[in-house]
Amino acid sequence: MRHSRIPHASFTYEFSCDNILQIIDEDQGKTVTNDIDYVLSEISREENRPLSGCTVIYRDSMGFWDGVALTASGQFSNFYSVRETNQEKALQKVRGTIT
Repeated sequence: MRHSRIPHASFTYEFSCDNILQIIDEDQGKTVTNDIDYVLSEISREENRPLSGCTVIYRDSMGFWDGVALTASGQFSNFYSVRETNQEKALQKVRGTIT
């Protein structure tokens, strides 16, 4: 049996006042993209609440902000394109204030 020695993704996160979860990949261990289930479960555990109803964006290891769609229960569904390098522009896009 083989065991992976690659650590989980290293990340920081914050919630904006309008319930947008912003995750930043610290580019250590696995990427947030490749470890998204772990990342979401750790945030949910740390916050002691489900993530359902949150809008989620993340800055990947290349510096691009993209979105994470969640199921009704707050689990990972899929990624969607935001493709911004500027955090404020990414937030505006997911808020629908710019296209």
